[in-house]
Amino acid sequence: MVTRRGADAARRDDGRGYSQDREGPTEPGSGGDTWIRAKDRPRDRGSKRSRRRAAPYKVEIPDKHLAGLTDAQRSRVVRRLGEAAEAYDNERYEEARRILADLVRRFGEVPEVIELYGLALYRLGRWRGCIDQLGRWTELTGSSDQLPVLADCHRAMGHRGRVAEIWDELRQTSAEPGVLTEGRIVAAGALADEGRMDAAIRLLEKGPVRTRSPREHHLRLWYTLADLYERIGDLPSARRGFRRISEVDPGFVDVSERLEALD
Repeated sequence: MVTRRGADAARRDDGRGYSQDREGPTEPGSGGDTWIRAKDRPRDRGSKRSRRRAAPYKVEIPDKHLAGLTDAQRSRVVRRLGEAAEAYDNERYEEARRILADLVRRFGEVPEVIELYGLALYRLGRWRGCIDQLGRWTELTGSSDQLPVLADCHRAMGHRGRVAEIWDELRQTSAEPGVLTEGRIVAAGALADEGRMDAAIRLLEKGPVRTRSPREHHLRLWYTLADLYERIGDLPSARRGFRRISEVDPGFVDVSERLEALD
C-alpha cells in the first residue's frame, strides 16, 4: 500500500477543505479541470502550512498485486513508485504524475499505482482524471479512504448532488475517524458553496469538536467551523474557534493572523 496521511490528508494547505483553488473560474478550454485562484481575495490567507511535518509516504505493495509480473517488472514498479511517492511528498506533483502515468500504462492493475496517480492528479487540479483513477481504485480495493478526495473533486466541478451522495455513502461505512472528518468538511464546504451556511455549520458541529486529544483532522474541522462563524458574523464564536486551534498549534495555517484580525 501507499501509506497515506489521512484520506491522503492529502494536502489541502488552507485548512478549509480539499480544494484550495476553488475561488476562481475555470481556465478557458480546460474542460473544467483546472482552477485559477482569484487574486487579492481578502479571505485567501491560507497559504501557510502547519509547522507540523507529516510523515513521508511509504510504498508497500503486497505480493498479490504483483502476481504475473517478471522479477524485472516487479523491481521497476517498486522502484518507480517509490520515486513517485518521494516526488509527491516533496510537492513535485507534475514529476510524480509523469512517473505514475507511465506506470499506469504498463502496470495498470496495481492499486498502489492507481491510487497515487489519482492523488497526484488531484493535487494538480485535474479533477476528472482524479475521479477516474480514485473511482477505479475504490472499486478495486473496496476501501472508503479516498471518498473525501472524490467528493472534493466533484465539489470543485460543481457537482454538489454527487458530493451529498458520497457523504451519505461515507458516513455509512466503517471509515476511520480522520477520513470521516475529512468527508464531513468537504460536505459542509459544498453546503456553504450553495449559501447554506447554517446547514454547513450544523454539519460541522456534529463532528468531533470536543475531543481532548486533537489531531490534524480535528484542527481542520475547527478551522473550517471558525471560518464559517466569521463569515456569518458570529465573531465571538470565530474567535474562540481560532484561539482553540492556536492553543494546540500556533502555526496552523493562518490562525495567528485570523486571531489578530478579530481582536
